[in-house]
Amino acid sequence: MATLSVIGSSSLIAYAVFHNIQKSPEIRPLFYLSFCDLLLGLCWLTETLLYGASVANKDIICYNLQAVGQFWRLEGPRLR
Repeated sequence: MATLSVIGSSSLIAYAVFHNIQKSPEIRPLFYLSFCDLLLGLCWLTETLLYGASVANKDIICYNLQAVGQFWRLEGPRLR
């Protein structure tokens, strides 16, 4: 699910940037939501990769990633 989120949001961002439509008032909220979704998906992917790895202080890193992910999950709807 995180992979699809990253692919979908990055494709929307790339389309908006390459066609220079991110400055349009109709597209700007979608652009910001896609950006938040991209960052949240990257947090989820990082947590998934860390779950199976043997990393020192993994619990602290995963806790901080969860806090950052929670921020992006809550910040996304506010940008509309």
